[in-house]
Amino acid sequence: MAMVQEAQMPAPLEILYGESLFEAAPDGAGDEKEVTVVLLAEDDPELAELYCAGLGRSGFLVIIAEDGRKAVHLAEELKPAIICLDIRMPELDGLGVLTELRAGNGTRALPVVMLTNHSEPELLRRARQLGALDYLLKSATPPTRLAQRIRKALEATAQA
Repeated sequence: MAMVQEAQMPAPLEILYGESLFEAAPDGAGDEKEVTVVLLAEDDPELAELYCAGLGRSGFLVIIAEDGRKAVHLAEELKPAIICLDIRMPELDGLGVLTELRAGNGTRALPVVMLTNHSEPELLRRARQLGALDYLLKSATPPTRLAQRIRKALEATAQA
């Protein structure tokens, strides 16, 4: 899982929700708390905020990329534990993002869950071919359910 320190956070973050990056250790030593960083590529600000708040309450640190180019950049820079990726986005669509991630040395193995409103079988097939672990419809996936699926995907990745 990704370990993040304040100095490693990139400047272009517009929205950042979730638990504090630092929390006192049980013994009072003040050690850093390990957080699971989720990169959410979502161009709809209302949906981004909804998922950020819900995932933050589930203990994740959520970073938003509002377009595909920014998603690739943040994935390369941060190496999040997992990426939740919309398909239809400005600059570069989700399948283009996934293609670039799989071509990059530092991002090839990052787990990706598709989170989209598009249920066309061809999109699902293409996402699976490119290595997406899961394909979720936003209309059927409240933030609590997304948190469960993220945990499941991370567990599957850790066991592989």
